Amino acid sequence: MNLLDFLKEQNLKLQSVSKNEIEQLFALVERDLEDARFQGISLDRKFITAYNAGLQLATIVLRAEGYRTNPQKSGHHKICIQVLPLIMGRKVSDFADFLNACRLKRHACEYTCANEVNEKEVERLLGKIEGFHALVIEWLKKCHPQLLPYLKNSRK
Repeated sequence: MNLLDFLKEQNLKLQSVSKNEIEQLFALVERDLEDARFQGISLDRKFITAYNAGLQLATIVLRAEGYRTNPQKSGHHKICIQVLPLIMGRKVSDFADFLNACRLKRHACEYTCANEVNEKEVERLLGKIEGFHALVIEWLKKCHPQLLPYLKNSRK
């Protein structure tokens, strides 16, 4: 599939992005990365929160390209993850596959099971998210430099 297919199936919509929106999404990423490291919450909650940081980074990529998931269709997380390699290239395919696997585990943690993850899984997810964070910033520098003023408080 390509982005045009996602548009034809109405899983994506075209919508311009504002600098403020990108800034707010980065603020969510920063909050979630910080919260996921908080010692007073369960490993499941840490995993869910770390996953959300990754999803917000994927959303930044999608929004920076002028797309958004269709709010009238289901599967927003999956679609947002699926299009990452279509936008950023094959170099993020492994990360997209990893994040998709985490999406399924996050669903179990959130809705069906307790004590679903261990500390090693949480740390692995956090490490991958932090690496992807840096990659998204580099991608923005190259492809959407007009959004860079809103990155000054982000991780480097």
